[in-house]
Parts: sequence; C-alpha cells; structure tokens
Amino acid sequence: MSVTNRLQDDPGREGAVQVVTVEEKDDLVVAHVTVPFLDIYGKQQEGLARLVVRKDLLDGDDPVPPFCHVHYEKPVDGAVPWAKRGWAVSTAVYDGKHPGDAAVANGNNLSRAILLWVRRLPFVDRTRLHIDGGSQGGYMALAMNAEVFPIAATTADMPVLNWSYNFAYFEANRHLTGNSADHSKNALPVLAIVTGLTDMATKHFGKDLKAEAYHRMSPIAFTDRMTGPIMVTSSTADILVPIEQVTEKGIRQHNADDFPAGYVRAFKDLAFCEASHRSLEECIPEADIAMHWLSPQEDTFELTPAMVADPSAMPEKKPKVLDRPWSPERQWNLVVFDEGPSTPSSAHTRYWWNTSPDTYAERFRKEGAAQDSLNAAKLDRLMQRYKGSLEGLPELERGKPAHRLQFPHWEQRDVVQALLDYASLGEEALAHMASLYEKGKRKPFGETLDLEVLEGKRKDWK
Repeated sequence: MSVTNRLQDDPGREGAVQVVTVEEKDDLVVAHVTVPFLDIYGKQQEGLARLVVRKDLLDGDDPVPPFCHVHYEKPVDGAVPWAKRGWAVSTAVYDGKHPGDAAVANGNNLSRAILLWVRRLPFVDRTRLHIDGGSQGGYMALAMNAEVFPIAATTADMPVLNWSYNFAYFEANRHLTGNSADHSKNALPVLAIVTGLTDMATKHFGKDLKAEAYHRMSPIAFTDRMTGPIMVTSSTADILVPIEQVTEKGIRQHNADDFPAGYVRAFKDLAFCEASHRSLEECIPEADIAMHWLSPQEDTFELTPAMVADPSAMPEKKPKVLDRPWSPERQWNLVVFDEGPSTPSSAHTRYWWNTSPDTYAERFRKEGAAQDSLNAAKLDRLMQRYKGSLEGLPELERGKPAHRLQFPHWEQRDVVQALLDYASLGEEALAHMASLYEKGKRKPFGETLDLEVLEGKRKDWK
C-alpha cells in the first residue's frame, strides 16, 4: 500500500481526508493533508494538517505511537526530535487558505477532526496516543483528553483552565492593553497581544462573561472525564494565564507600584460565572495530585518584551535542559515554575526555562493506556458521541449549543474502535468496560457490551 493510500480516507465518504503532499526528508516522511470538519454552527469547513514520521517505522510492521500536538502549529523542526524518537507527530497547519481560529471556537472542532483522522491511520498504535499543547493548545490538550479515548498520556503547558475567569481578566484590563497598535508601547505589552482572544470568543458566545457558556467550555467543568496520566505546567509569574486558576498556593502578590493603576486579576475582583470561582486543584481529588515546585534554573535570565518579540535578542548562554519531575503514582502531575510574581512585561513565564517531559512521555509511550483510564464519565461521553448528542455544550449567542461533533460515521467508527482498543488491553479491561456499561444510563449497543457486539459494529463500516 502506498504512503498516500495509508494517509487518506475513502474519498467516497463525507469528510474524508485528502493527501496534498508527501515528501521525504532524510529518514523522515513529511505529509500534508486537508481535513474537512464541521464548525461550531455545523457547517463544513476545511483545515490542513501535517504528519511527520520516520520512514522505517512507516514501512515497518509494528504500529507507531501517535504524538498529537493540538491547536497551535508545531513547525517541522519542532516535530523532528519527537519523530526521531519513534512518534508519528501530527499538528494543524495554518496558511492563507486554512486560517486558525480561537481554541474555544472552531479551533476545538478542527483539533477534534485531526485527532479522529490520526486515530484512523492504519499504521498507528491507538493505545499509545499522547496529546500535547501549550497555552490555548494546553487548554485544547485537556479538552481533547475529555473527548478522545484511549490516551496514554497528556501534556498541557500553561493551559487556560478557566475561560470564564481568563476572559473576565482580559476584559477587566482591556483599558490598559488596547491603547496602541504597537503593543510594545502598552503598559502590559505581552498581555496586550492576547486580549483580542476575548473578541474572538464573544462574537460566537456573547459578551456576557457571566454566562454559563464560558464555564462549560473550561477544563475545570469536565475534569471528571479527563483520564490517563496528565502533566500540567504553569508559572507563578504567568501574566497571560494567571496561577490563580491552577492553585492558590502559587499566588505571589505582584508589586502594585510596578503596574498601571487599575490592574486586577484576583477571582474576587472580577465578574464572571459563579460556577467558575474555583481552581483546578479544587476540582481534583487530593489523592490524585502530585505538585512539583521548580526554582529558576541556573544560567536563566529575565525575559524582556524585546526578547519575546525577537528571540535572537536573548543571551546566547541558556539553561541546560531539565527533565520535569513527576510521580507515576498520581494521575495529575502539576509542575509549577516558582519564579516569584508577575511583572508588567511577563509572558507565560518571567524567566527563560528549558524543561521537557522526556521521561514522562517515554514512560507512557512504552506502557500505553492503562486499565484505569476508563471511568463512568468517559464511557458516558463515548456513548453520547455514538448517539450523536453531546451534553453540557456551551451555548452560542443565538441560543443554540455549539456544534462539536464531527461527521457521524467518523464519530461512531471512532467510538467503536476506542472500545475495541481498550478491550485489547486484556480480560480485566473488557470486564471493567462491560460493568461500567451495564451501570450506565445510555445503552446504544443494547443491554450488554461485549466483543461480539463491537466486532459486529466494526464489520458494518468495512
């Protein structure tokens, strides 16, 4: 089977992926495909995705673990190190014909469509899926974790966890960030760059930031169906995604004299959805969390707006790479860069950091998804997907829930395949799945769920 045939779907099906280019670069294959997807209004649009994988793995007999970098585009140079370690690395690609959108809007739908495509690839190992992202992409990694199954592990760097709070924070400080087209001249130069995200969201979901929609789109609203090992990285000095939404233990009071008058960020000072007045730490059982506090690295330096705008302005000497600490006994590993309070020119961090989740990613690349990665909430979500009706969706300004599901045949196929993937983990996993299904309120497969039923559904799509 040719590389092109292994990358694209049956073109006779609605929403089928089409290959645009396939290139060989040294020992790697770099492919671009168009990915049709349904937007938040249910209308079909088209995105672009890239896959980078070692040629020997693509030609081999062993399935390749997929590393899905969601929302923001990961450049080829950034994908290469992961691909050389043995991953099939996917990412969205944005160009003039295929522009990006806010993560809470069509960015979510595109990320979902790309993930469903990656899981359909005949050469991937779906039980060793790793989802990764940063900032809005960190949010997306958590949002996709709550929808897709099974997942070996998830890494979310500086993720927005509470959109209700974050948008209210942006809006409360808009008068300090929107006075100049040249962001470097703003009192809060880096924060000024992201304030427009509020506008990108409110045009779909309305300007009332107290609306429940902004809570429903937030990861803190659906932590119950996030499964598998999850590593969240955050900073006490993050001015874009304040630490308040991660843990109150990390709050480092900023020097008000350094900031323009009127700057606010604390929960109690902002008006937003009451359901969102809590941190991520408050939404997760204490027994499931391991927190790791890191001091600034040796040879680090404080970032300036000029360095953020032009990385070549940074000092040549930088910290050596540090493997992020983590505990294999806890589902959630919260890694906090303890670098003091934010400054007016802070970005996601105040200092330059060089850390990586290498041992964490490698551990679960080898081990794959675990039996305890399926719980009642995740199975119920899979049943909702199969039935074609999701609950708890954010409501659009026009009064209807946002459309999140993709083409019905791909959603149903993915759910059946996900359950078969999980059942392949062994008899205990199959028994656990059957027990959860029996206790569940949605039974689209009949009164019982077993391999015979699932195999029958799989035959239906071939």
